[in-house]
Parts: sequence; structure tokens; C-alpha cells
Amino acid sequence: MVNRLRLNEKSVRDAESAAGRDYQIFDTDVRGFAVCIYRSGNRAFTIDYRHAGRQRRMTIGRWPEWSATAARERAKELRREIDAGADPLGQKETGRDAPRITDMIDRYTEVHLPHLAPTNASDQKSMLAKLVVPEWGNRLVPRGCVLLFPGDVPGQPVKEIRRFWASIQKQVDIPDVRIHDLRHTFASLLVSGGASLEMIGKLLGHSQMQTTQRYAHLMDSPLRAGVDAVASAFRPRPKLVHDADGAQKLA
Repeated sequence: MVNRLRLNEKSVRDAESAAGRDYQIFDTDVRGFAVCIYRSGNRAFTIDYRHAGRQRRMTIGRWPEWSATAARERAKELRREIDAGADPLGQKETGRDAPRITDMIDRYTEVHLPHLAPTNASDQKSMLAKLVVPEWGNRLVPRGCVLLFPGDVPGQPVKEIRRFWASIQKQVDIPDVRIHDLRHTFASLLVSGGASLEMIGKLLGHSQMQTTQRYAHLMDSPLRAGVDAVASAFRPRPKLVHDADGAQKLA
């Protein structure tokens, strides 16, 4: 007989483990939502469902890291996806094996960087490690599409940048941002990250160093901050002295 109970913090906490076996307690409200009580005493929220004739069981999360309320809301979301024909467990397994940005960076480092000049290769490797990996490293690579910038036509890349950019402006509500502003922002972030003008010029595709010099003024703030840091090390510090009455004051 299937155990059914309204799952909440108390019912999950009070459930007793069974010697030699794991078992589930199913929720009375959300179909397939359950808590699995392991023989070890640990417990986790799960959802059971059928997809393409196969019985599936997906773990939502362990208790108490996941509260009963949070697990119930997630189970409702999954139930809606399942009823619409989705296979959440299959999608999760596919995502686990899908390539990530770090995989692409490793391939770029192995295949392309050896063909660059040593200084350029070192700068690019440093930039990827400092600016890309921390924010993007664990993200999945344009799943279902081999193109980095897919166009309107399935399987085809972007061929007309102005129409593509207009759609981006509308989607994220940035009507006044020009495409060229992206280059300035890119260069500014590189400067603040400590990149050299030589590396910035190569990344922006400048053929002449004079073109890159327009970004030289952005280096003033980091340089000034460095000078201020050195100056603060030599700044005299107040000394504690005692007057004749034994009172303390700052000189």
C-alpha cells in the first residue's frame, strides 16, 4: 500500500527510517511528489512520473537543505512541465553531459593559443581566466545549435547585424545603446582588469597602436589608485602620548 500524507516540515522530520530498506511517503496534493526516507536516516524530496511509457524518478533536493514548502513549489513546476510532455530527468541528464564554456576555453587554449605570439597568448589566457571563467565558466555552450550567434533562419548564422541588434535592443530595453558602445565597454572592462594596451588593440582588431591610444586615459584611475596605495604606506601615523596628568591624547 502506498504511503500518503500531507508533506510538511513536521511530517518529514517525524518520519522514521526502516531497517534494511528505503521507502517513500507521497504527498496527498501534488501528484508524484514524495519524500524518500533512506535507511541511513537521510531524506530527500522526489517526483515520480511516466514519460514515453517509462517510469521516472527525479530527485528535487535533500532535506533540510530544501524545505517542504520549497520542494512542493518546485514539484508543482515540474508537474506542469511533465503534463505538457516534458521529461525533466532526461533534460537534467542531457545538461550534465553538455559542453560548458570551460570546455570551449580549454579547447581554444590547446588548439589556437600555441599559434599566437607568446605575449599575446599569455595575455589572452590571463584574460579568459580573470574575466570569462569566473562569470561564464560553468554555463552551458548555444544548446541545440552549433552557432554562437544563430540567425532568424534555423541553422543559419546572423548575416545582417543591424536587424539582429535592433531585436536585441527591443528585448532588453536599451534603445540608445549603439553596437560600437559595446566595443568601448569591452575595452573599458579590459583596462579595469589590468590588460595592456597592446592586448586591447589585438582583441579589438586594431591595425595601428594609435587607434588603441584613445583608451589610454582609462588607465589613469588604476594608476592613481596604485600611487595612492604607495603614498598611504608613508603617511605619518598619530602617536599616543601621555600628559603630565596621565590623560591620553592623540598628537
